[in-house]
Amino acid sequence: MPLTFFDRKKIASFGLVAGLCIVASPCFMPAAHAQKANETEDWALISPAFKNLNPLAKTDPDAAIAGWQQIYTTRKVMAPVTGSIVFAQIANIYNSAGDKDNALSIYDEGLKLYGKDRGSVELVNGKAAILHDLGKSAEAQALFEERWPVILGAGRSHFGLLEMRGGQALQNYVRILKGKQSAPAAEQALARDKIIALLQRAFAEMPIYLDDRTQGDGNPWSPYGWMYDELITQLLAAERNDEALGWAKVRYMACKFDSEAMDRATRLLGRVWTAREEFPAIRSFARAQEATTTPAAGAPGVDNPLAEVKLPALPEETSKLLQARRQSLLELTQVASPAVSDLKELNSLCILQAAMGDRSTLGLAMKSAKKMITSDTKGEVWPGEVCRVFKAADLSPVRANTFIAYMEGTKGLQNPMPEFIKEHEKPAG
Repeated sequence: MPLTFFDRKKIASFGLVAGLCIVASPCFMPAAHAQKANETEDWALISPAFKNLNPLAKTDPDAAIAGWQQIYTTRKVMAPVTGSIVFAQIANIYNSAGDKDNALSIYDEGLKLYGKDRGSVELVNGKAAILHDLGKSAEAQALFEERWPVILGAGRSHFGLLEMRGGQALQNYVRILKGKQSAPAAEQALARDKIIALLQRAFAEMPIYLDDRTQGDGNPWSPYGWMYDELITQLLAAERNDEALGWAKVRYMACKFDSEAMDRATRLLGRVWTAREEFPAIRSFARAQEATTTPAAGAPGVDNPLAEVKLPALPEETSKLLQARRQSLLELTQVASPAVSDLKELNSLCILQAAMGDRSTLGLAMKSAKKMITSDTKGEVWPGEVCRVFKAADLSPVRANTFIAYMEGTKGLQNPMPEFIKEHEKPAG
């Protein structure tokens, strides 16, 4: 039977025999519960530990485990995010040594302590990965479903580390749902439908991920925009081509206003148009991006093939989740100085709704971008957010570039924001 967190055997695969027991009891010092967790102080110990203990784990895993345990005993009470990290680091060391039983036991202990907090997403990820490796994919799926509120909390945290971990949880969930490539066709089709539903739900409930830069870290195994890539792969395989093109449009509309993000979105559009054998659309869209004339009344250029593309309505339950998140964000942003992160998330949701045909939401998005000025006084975020909304409306960078020129003081240009808001306050159609 696996031992507890503070009463671990040495890792036998490394030829070590003596037992390690820093604290005789597995209990997490109940007398210290009155002490309040301080995440900042936790990080002061954890940050250098990553540099020192992780390399040590390759040569002396028991010493690395002892180091992580010592951090925990020193802190006595840790915040859920940092406490989960300590448990996950120790479990990873056992897993790397091939001791999956003890690794799972560590994950379970951590989940008992922190499992209701969004910080435990690290533990959910780790445990699910081991279950999958052990051929227990059904248990891994059940874990993700049970802990969906944890993933949701991480994706809505507006804390970079947790947002990344939430994205990784979604990526692992998809990997497990895919199963084996050799599975029967009916089984693959069922998995495909589950993946499509999962990613659509994730976008509706965690609209921060609609910006492709939030979906990965740019590495080959976690590229920017992997959620869009995966969703469209599954939609094309299911011959749901209109939806595939609609989601490719969403990626272009919602991506950050910079050349790299827009290039990634354009390549995806090209992929979908190629799959549909609509080759002229690829060149027409490129011409629309190169145009220098501001579209009249904020309408897309007549030659832009995206102008008539509409994302089909989401499933009813997913649509309800989207509306609930929109209402929540509207309430969060009705304060004197709303958080920039809440405003950005609201904008992403408005852009998604615009892609489904309700262009009036873009007026709300522009107002939201304008509100950022009160919190983003240095102008580090809000100008780019204004440009993102212009791009989403025009389906090209034309008016966004005009706005940049206006901000730089180019003579003869007026602020296009007020007119844009006026244009989009009326319901579509």
